[in-house]
Amino acid sequence: EAVIESPFPGGEFHSASIELRGWPFFFNIKRSSQLNFSWSVNGMSSQNFESPDVLTINLNADAVSGSRVNVGLSLGIAGNISDTTTAGANLIFIR
Repeated sequence: EAVIESPFPGGEFHSASIELRGWPFFFNIKRSSQLNFSWSVNGMSSQNFESPDVLTINLNADAVSGSRVNVGLSLGIAGNISDTTTAGANLIFIR
């Protein structure tokens, strides 16, 4: 199971820069480095090579209040396509 830690009540956030974290559960692994974290934001791929379990989203300075940010996470064991799971979070930027 994959979970996106999104500490925003009601999915609403007020800062143009936010950080989300992906958490793996029930994977039969010894190290988290055995996992592949694949993030997407509004359908576009995004990665953090230094900390693959963390996603930082930076909105444009002119982002409109009410803008929707759809985040997806695909999480699986490296080299094992059959052991993959997904999670999603739908967020709204409020000025």
